[in-house]
Amino acid sequence: MKRRLFKIILCIMIISTVISINVSAVEEFKEINIEPQPRFSNITAFDNEFYITSSGRAMLTSVIDARDADEVKIIIWLQRYSSGNWDTIKSWSARKAGTFTGLSESWYVLSGYQYRMVSFGYVYGGGSLLESTTYISQSVIY
Repeated sequence: MKRRLFKIILCIMIISTVISINVSAVEEFKEINIEPQPRFSNITAFDNEFYITSSGRAMLTSVIDARDADEVKIIIWLQRYSSGNWDTIKSWSARKAGTFTGLSESWYVLSGYQYRMVSFGYVYGGGSLLESTTYISQSVIY
């Protein structure tokens, strides 16, 4: 009888420990501010980088990788914030047959403004647009 009671108490302790661990893990996860990421069928990666050097050279890089595609395209905008609006001051694009392309550009900017990068990624198959995505960087003051 004592042995059976011991087993029951042991089982209850193990179950309560597992439940409390799961509840605390859920609570910790809720505290993390995670933005939902889009799930794509064709785009496997869309990586972007934007920064401004100490000499005022804006560096913009965008890379797209896809699957089941005939062609990929990237457009990059360099934008400046002025009078309450984001104005595109320079744009570049690259379009390539296949599943991968990248674009890396630079442009000297004026000091005293806020700048950001906006990039668009497109995936084509059979002559039609299959998928697209957009990236907007955090603004950088120079």
